[in-house]
Amino acid sequence: MSSALTQALRALRVAAPGREVSQDTDSPFARGPSPAPHNPRAPASPTCMAPDCRRNSSTNDEGVTVSPSLEDVSIPPSFLCPVSMEIMSDPVILATGHTYDRPSIQRWLDSGHKTCPVTGTRLRHMELTPNFALRSTIADWAAENGIDLQRTRPSEPAAAPAEPPRQAPQQAAGRQSANILHGHDEIVWALQPAPGGRLFSASADRTIRAWDVASARCLGVLSGHTRPVLALALAGGRLFSGSYDHRIIEWCPESFRALRTLEGHHDAVRALATAPGGRLVSGSYDASVRVWDVEAGACCGVLVGHAGPVRALAVCAGAVFSGSYDASIRAWDVEANRCLGSLEGHTGAVRALATDGARVFSGSDDASIRVWDARSLACLATLCGHADNVRVLAVGGGLLCSGSWDRTVRVWSVDHLTCLQVLKGHSEAVLALALTPTQLVSGSYDATLRFWDLGSGRCTRKCEGHGDAVRVLAAADGHVFSGSYDGTIGIW
Repeated sequence: MSSALTQALRALRVAAPGREVSQDTDSPFARGPSPAPHNPRAPASPTCMAPDCRRNSSTNDEGVTVSPSLEDVSIPPSFLCPVSMEIMSDPVILATGHTYDRPSIQRWLDSGHKTCPVTGTRLRHMELTPNFALRSTIADWAAENGIDLQRTRPSEPAAAPAEPPRQAPQQAAGRQSANILHGHDEIVWALQPAPGGRLFSASADRTIRAWDVASARCLGVLSGHTRPVLALALAGGRLFSGSYDHRIIEWCPESFRALRTLEGHHDAVRALATAPGGRLVSGSYDASVRVWDVEAGACCGVLVGHAGPVRALAVCAGAVFSGSYDASIRAWDVEANRCLGSLEGHTGAVRALATDGARVFSGSDDASIRVWDARSLACLATLCGHADNVRVLAVGGGLLCSGSWDRTVRVWSVDHLTCLQVLKGHSEAVLALALTPTQLVSGSYDATLRFWDLGSGRCTRKCEGHGDAVRVLAAADGHVFSGSYDGTIGIW
């Protein structure tokens, strides 16, 4: 573990009153070993405690019943956040599989870190997955031992030391920088092209920005969310944004004014899609899908059934399909608000969905792609070839394109369901894809975009300019737009 990482962890760590924090300089953790990674679908196993520690209350010398403090019980190490060393109230799983308390790890990420505090390894993504099983286990343990978790926590965490403002990435000699737009302070999570030559971008800095594509000028900043903005969608002539703050905000795309707030989800809103009948559909880390009447601004359906966070949405053949970390896809009739079926087969989280109008394609952490008939819900084929997680899918022109952590893009025939090409060139994971009428564009953790000729499989253009990973891509009106971990937008 580097000294810089150790110092950063110490700066973020908060010690509760009355609890001693070890000054062990050989380890970044103050108390005991770091907890093992948690499976969000498997119940945690608390450490066995002696019978005399399992008491709900005690009586003092004056005969008054007193609730036990944390010093009176043995706390299972897996209940402690590795950063704050306090009992976790909102445990979430980082990309490496390690669990942290959400406020502590969010401060770590908001400070600009892109590594796991436990391992020091670079994060594949910045998503935080709720660890429902551990949260429930901690709550049961606290109730059994008579512990008031709210009373045991500091009222206000210590602030992390201020960091100097981040500088825009330096442009190499001769490189054109006019196509790189600056404005966001954090990761760009979503891009939404809009009529009139406009582009909307959503960021972890809690804002949405509106851009004029022709002049590369920021037209306005849409502020209203209190946590990172993760998803954007246009429906009924209005812009909708989903956020980690559990809310969806409806905006006027012309005046950039917030029109109303849609509330109901209990965790991050990770995906938005437009459904038949003028409805908006949202997928959340609370494992539910909600259906909204755009005109009325009201929730008209809550679709439950997934056992894990909903990561992706797609609309096909009049139905809405949701992909989840529980390794399944569910098909929904949003008119009747009922589940049409559960599509089982993947053995890893489903992070990507795409459709061609008749079939649904799903990409999973199990390194495979599955093809489903949108009406019968039967699995038509399993496409294998990638050596790591399939992160992103794009469909168009009779082709299915898949991007993976194995640093490659694969091009598949939609008609024959066979692999036509393996596109190699990126030096790190492929995070984003976009199809134009003539080319495929890929964005990678290596901070570059590559344009590919689908006839020859040759890379025709390598674009640099972003200072960090290219997280998202979109294509419209002859342009390709890119959003990066460094907060910049690219127009190509």
